[in-house]
Amino acid sequence: MIFPLDADVGSVALSPAGPFVTGAELTLTVTFTVGAAGLTEGAQLRIGLPNTGWEHVVVPQRRYWDELIEPLDQRFAPFHPVNTSVALKTTGRAAVHLETMERMLLPDEDPAEAYWRWWIGAVVSGGSLMAGDQVVLTYGDPQFIGRGARIQTFPEQRLTVYAVVDGGSGAWVRPANSPIELDVV
Repeated sequence: MIFPLDADVGSVALSPAGPFVTGAELTLTVTFTVGAAGLTEGAQLRIGLPNTGWEHVVVPQRRYWDELIEPLDQRFAPFHPVNTSVALKTTGRAAVHLETMERMLLPDEDPAEAYWRWWIGAVVSGGSLMAGDQVVLTYGDPQFIGRGARIQTFPEQRLTVYAVVDGGSGAWVRPANSPIELDVV
Protein backbone atom coordinates (compact mmCIF):
# COMPACT_ATOMS: atom_id res chain seq x y z
CA MET A 1 0.00 0.00 0.00
CA ILE A 2 1.16 3.51 -0.82
CA PHE A 3 -0.08 5.04 2.42
CA PRO A 4 0.84 3.39 5.70
CA LEU A 5 -1.88 2.18 8.04
CA ASP A 6 -2.19 4.21 11.26
CA ALA A 7 -5.11 3.06 13.39
CA ASP A 8 -4.32 5.83 15.93
CA VAL A 9 -5.82 8.42 13.55
CA GLY A 10 -9.14 6.58 13.54
CA SER A 11 -11.29 4.15 11.61
CA VAL A 12 -13.72 4.29 8.73
CA ALA A 13 -17.00 2.42 8.14
CA LEU A 14 -19.38 2.26 5.15
CA SER A 15 -23.15 1.87 5.21
CA PRO A 16 -24.76 0.10 3.46
CA ALA A 17 -21.98 -2.34 2.62
CA GLY A 18 -23.42 -3.55 -0.70
CA PRO A 19 -23.38 -5.23 -3.09
CA PHE A 20 -24.85 -2.42 -5.19
CA VAL A 21 -26.93 -2.73 -8.37
CA THR A 22 -25.55 -1.11 -11.52
CA GLY A 23 -27.02 2.31 -12.24
CA ALA A 24 -28.91 2.46 -8.94
CA GLU A 25 -29.49 5.67 -7.03
CA LEU A 26 -28.26 5.29 -3.49
CA THR A 27 -27.38 7.06 -0.28
CA LEU A 28 -23.98 5.99 0.99
CA THR A 29 -22.77 6.94 4.47
CA VAL A 30 -19.09 6.96 5.35
CA THR A 31 -18.41 7.36 9.07
CA PHE A 32 -14.94 8.31 10.23
CA THR A 33 -14.36 7.87 13.96
CA VAL A 34 -11.43 9.88 15.27
CA GLY A 35 -8.74 7.79 16.97
CA ALA A 36 -6.55 8.36 20.01
CA ALA A 37 -4.31 10.82 18.13
CA GLY A 38 -7.18 13.28 17.59
CA LEU A 39 -7.26 15.72 14.67
CA THR A 40 -6.08 19.32 14.99
CA GLU A 41 -7.38 22.34 13.12
CA GLY A 42 -6.31 22.03 9.49
CA ALA A 43 -6.37 18.22 9.51
CA GLN A 44 -7.99 16.61 6.48
CA LEU A 45 -9.96 13.48 5.75
CA ARG A 46 -10.35 12.36 2.13
CA ILE A 47 -12.78 9.71 0.97
CA GLY A 48 -12.35 8.34 -2.55
CA LEU A 49 -15.38 6.86 -4.27
CA PRO A 50 -14.69 3.78 -6.43
CA ASN A 51 -14.34 5.66 -9.75
CA THR A 52 -15.70 8.55 -11.82
CA GLY A 53 -18.50 6.35 -13.15
CA TRP A 54 -20.24 7.30 -9.90
CA GLU A 55 -22.22 10.55 -10.00
CA HIS A 56 -20.24 13.76 -9.64
CA VAL A 57 -19.81 14.83 -6.00
CA VAL A 58 -21.44 18.22 -5.28
CA VAL A 59 -20.70 19.66 -1.84
CA PRO A 60 -22.27 22.70 -0.13
CA GLN A 61 -20.63 26.03 -0.93
CA ARG A 62 -20.22 28.69 1.71
CA ARG A 63 -22.06 31.97 1.19
CA TYR A 64 -20.06 34.96 0.04
CA TRP A 65 -17.49 36.02 2.63
CA ASP A 66 -18.53 33.33 5.11
CA GLU A 67 -14.99 31.93 5.11
CA LEU A 68 -14.06 35.07 7.10
CA ILE A 69 -16.31 34.29 10.07
CA GLU A 70 -16.18 31.63 12.78
CA PRO A 71 -16.75 28.12 11.34
CA LEU A 72 -19.83 27.36 13.46
CA ASP A 73 -21.48 30.62 12.26
CA GLN A 74 -20.96 29.91 8.56
CA ARG A 75 -23.96 29.32 6.30
CA PHE A 76 -24.21 27.76 2.87
CA ALA A 77 -25.50 28.98 -0.47
CA PRO A 78 -28.93 27.40 -1.09
CA PHE A 79 -29.01 27.71 -4.88
CA HIS A 80 -27.25 24.66 -6.28
CA PRO A 81 -28.08 20.92 -6.22
CA VAL A 82 -25.90 19.48 -3.46
CA ASN A 83 -25.70 15.67 -3.27
CA THR A 84 -23.11 15.29 -0.48
CA SER A 85 -23.34 16.49 3.12
CA VAL A 86 -21.47 16.20 6.39
CA ALA A 87 -22.53 15.91 10.02
CA LEU A 88 -20.07 16.26 12.85
CA LYS A 89 -20.60 14.45 16.15
CA THR A 90 -18.46 16.25 18.72
CA THR A 91 -18.82 18.09 22.00
CA GLY A 92 -16.11 20.56 20.97
CA ARG A 93 -16.24 23.72 18.82
CA ALA A 94 -14.65 22.22 15.73
CA ALA A 95 -16.38 22.31 12.37
CA VAL A 96 -15.58 20.74 9.01
CA HIS A 97 -16.09 22.05 5.53
CA LEU A 98 -16.27 19.88 2.45
CA GLU A 99 -14.28 20.04 -0.75
CA THR A 100 -14.33 17.82 -3.81
CA MET A 101 -11.94 16.91 -6.58
CA GLU A 102 -11.69 14.48 -9.46
CA ARG A 103 -8.23 12.98 -9.79
CA MET A 104 -5.78 10.22 -9.06
CA LEU A 105 -4.42 10.76 -5.59
CA LEU A 106 -0.96 9.79 -6.77
CA PRO A 107 -0.30 9.37 -10.50
CA ASP A 108 1.40 6.23 -11.82
CA GLU A 109 0.91 4.21 -8.66
CA ASP A 110 -1.01 1.01 -7.96
CA PRO A 111 -4.48 1.56 -9.50
CA ALA A 112 -6.16 -0.22 -6.58
CA GLU A 113 -5.06 2.73 -4.46
CA ALA A 114 -4.42 5.61 -6.82
CA TYR A 115 -7.45 5.03 -9.05
CA TRP A 116 -8.97 8.00 -10.90
CA ARG A 117 -11.97 8.81 -8.69
CA TRP A 118 -14.12 11.44 -7.04
CA TRP A 119 -12.64 12.55 -3.73
CA ILE A 120 -14.64 14.09 -0.89
CA GLY A 121 -12.44 16.15 1.42
CA ALA A 122 -13.39 17.20 4.94
CA VAL A 123 -11.16 19.90 6.45
CA VAL A 124 -11.21 20.50 10.23
CA SER A 125 -11.55 24.16 11.28
CA GLY A 126 -12.39 26.17 14.39
CA GLY A 127 -10.90 23.67 16.83
CA SER A 128 -9.74 20.08 17.22
CA LEU A 129 -11.55 16.76 17.05
CA MET A 130 -10.99 14.39 19.96
CA ALA A 131 -10.92 10.61 20.19
CA GLY A 132 -14.40 9.21 19.57
CA ASP A 133 -15.68 12.24 17.62
CA GLN A 134 -17.23 11.32 14.28
CA VAL A 135 -17.31 12.85 10.81
CA VAL A 136 -20.33 11.42 8.96
CA LEU A 137 -20.25 11.99 5.18
CA THR A 138 -23.41 11.28 3.21
CA TYR A 139 -22.99 10.83 -0.55
CA GLY A 140 -26.32 10.79 -2.38
CA ASP A 141 -28.01 12.78 0.38
CA PRO A 142 -31.64 13.08 -0.83
CA GLN A 143 -32.50 16.10 1.34
CA PHE A 144 -31.22 18.48 -1.34
CA ILE A 145 -32.14 16.87 -4.68
CA GLY A 146 -34.86 14.40 -3.71
CA ARG A 147 -32.91 11.28 -4.72
CA GLY A 148 -29.69 9.39 -4.10
CA ALA A 149 -26.57 9.61 -6.27
CA ARG A 150 -26.36 7.35 -9.32
CA ILE A 151 -23.58 4.77 -9.27
CA GLN A 152 -21.74 3.30 -12.23
CA THR A 153 -23.80 1.59 -14.93
CA PHE A 154 -21.57 -1.47 -15.36
CA PRO A 155 -20.85 -4.38 -13.01
CA GLU A 156 -17.46 -4.58 -11.35
CA GLN A 157 -16.10 -6.64 -8.47
CA ARG A 158 -13.72 -5.67 -5.66
CA LEU A 159 -13.98 -1.91 -6.02
CA THR A 160 -12.79 0.21 -3.12
CA VAL A 161 -13.88 3.23 -1.14
CA TYR A 162 -10.56 4.61 -0.02
CA ALA A 163 -9.90 6.81 3.02
CA VAL A 164 -6.77 8.77 3.89
CA VAL A 165 -6.11 11.22 6.72
CA ASP A 166 -3.61 14.02 7.20
CA GLY A 167 -3.58 14.81 10.91
CA GLY A 168 -2.17 18.27 10.18
CA SER A 169 1.48 17.37 9.57
CA GLY A 170 1.24 16.78 5.82
CA ALA A 171 1.78 13.02 6.21
CA TRP A 172 -1.15 11.07 4.73
CA VAL A 173 -2.05 7.73 6.34
CA ARG A 174 -4.83 5.17 6.06
CA PRO A 175 -7.21 4.84 9.01
CA ALA A 176 -8.27 1.39 10.18
CA ASN A 177 -10.52 -0.47 7.68
CA SER A 178 -9.31 1.49 4.62
CA PRO A 179 -9.73 0.61 1.83
CA ILE A 180 -13.25 -0.82 2.04
CA GLU A 181 -14.12 -3.30 -0.71
CA LEU A 182 -17.50 -3.39 -2.43
CA ASP A 183 -19.11 -4.98 -5.49
CA VAL A 184 -21.39 -3.52 -8.15
CA VAL A 185 -23.54 -6.28 -9.69
